[in-house]
Amino acid sequence: AWRMRAGDRMGVHPDGPSYLATISLGLCPAWTAAQGGAIAFGTPQAGGLEVSERFLPHLGDACLFAPHARSWHAVERVRAGERLSLTAWWV
Repeated sequence: AWRMRAGDRMGVHPDGPSYLATISLGLCPAWTAAQGGAIAFGTPQAGGLEVSERFLPHLGDACLFAPHARSWHAVERVRAGERLSLTAWWV
């Protein structure tokens, strides 16, 4: 279970090859993009991530992906509110 508050973030990282799959279940009612805290997928660049796709932690929405050595992602900085999610990994 993850609770992130304004200012919290998780830096750019790959999950693979440590995991076969990752799932994140959003637990935030009425969450908006303006609040930040998206799981961002993309390509690492100097100083961050070139984002190709984002997933917001909306209540009941699940993000399931099979990570590999090049599946880079991050949790963007939470700008407002409390970001709640439940995450699991298959090893």
